[in-house]
Amino acid sequence: ANMSVCKQYLTTLLLVLQRSRDNRRTLISQNGWQRWLVGLMMQWVGAGKEGHHVTDLAYSLFQTLLHHALQWEQDGWLVWVETLSILHTYQCEGQGIPVSRRDDNT
Repeated sequence: ANMSVCKQYLTTLLLVLQRSRDNRRTLISQNGWQRWLVGLMMQWVGAGKEGHHVTDLAYSLFQTLLHHALQWEQDGWLVWVETLSILHTYQCEGQGIPVSRRDDNT
């Protein structure tokens, strides 16, 4: 996939999710959304500054969705636990999760 298309998609998705609780609820109810989002992040590892931008957008999506789950969903803590489990699996498999570069001016 083209990185500029990916960035535009993630930016638009973030706006759509930030504007509607129903949109956030719909996405977190989908099986595998965390793996999909981590997969997008992993695709652009090592792509320099633009890759860091994709990673930052993905982290913003995680933040928005996990905050929603914890604040608005009855069993939102389960979404949090499932997400941690998925991230832990990536770490244990040696794939590592890209670090956000928000404070890095590189």
